[in-house]
Amino acid sequence: MFKKVKRKWEDNWLQIVGDANQFSLEGRIFHGICISVICFIIIITFYSFSVSLHFAGMISGVILVAQTGLYILSRFFGKSRLAIILTVIQINIGVGISYFYNAGIGGSILLLFMATLYLSFLIIPRKKLAFWYFFNLILVLSVLVTEYINPSSIRHYYLTRFEQFIDFGFTYFMSSVMIAVGTIQLRRSYRNQKKRVEEKTAKLELMNKEKDKLFSIIGHDLNTPLNSLQ
Repeated sequence: MFKKVKRKWEDNWLQIVGDANQFSLEGRIFHGICISVICFIIIITFYSFSVSLHFAGMISGVILVAQTGLYILSRFFGKSRLAIILTVIQINIGVGISYFYNAGIGGSILLLFMATLYLSFLIIPRKKLAFWYFFNLILVLSVLVTEYINPSSIRHYYLTRFEQFIDFGFTYFMSSVMIAVGTIQLRRSYRNQKKRVEEKTAKLELMNKEKDKLFSIIGHDLNTPLNSLQ
């Protein structure tokens, strides 16, 4: 029973992230992260409205629609590279705007900046890692400096300590889930890639053995008539 459920889940997950023959490793990880981000944004949108963070909820709703569109663009239209770049940009900007509507330095948004940076590192090309690292760093420093110089830029504060604790706990939990999904997808893709390489290596070794055996037979057949002539 458990094996059937596991097999069904793996088949469904393969449909979500795409086949290795069709998408790159970064593309498949991106698709997996997209699904976790979409689920996270759905939850946080409802949460934001429930605690009267209406503007943050609207931002989350816009990001939700955009992220769903970017997933479709990559998964079904093959534009993974474009979708990845646009995703990194829109999530960083969205989190940066949310900072001012979620208590600033006293809120939980800095946790999301860290999660965003980690997830970005999983999906963006290696040559662009430095650029997106500094993009994230400059964005964080910008919102911190803005709040320090102009404290009135923060539009919403927690009404109670309970609200603050719930927000921090919830944000940490969802950030850890996204990081876990990204890491699991990376490890799974690595294992699958390693398995395919090992299978190809085994096939090549078998072909080499068969080739050596064939040459040995041919060599023996050629030597037999020559030996009889001698």
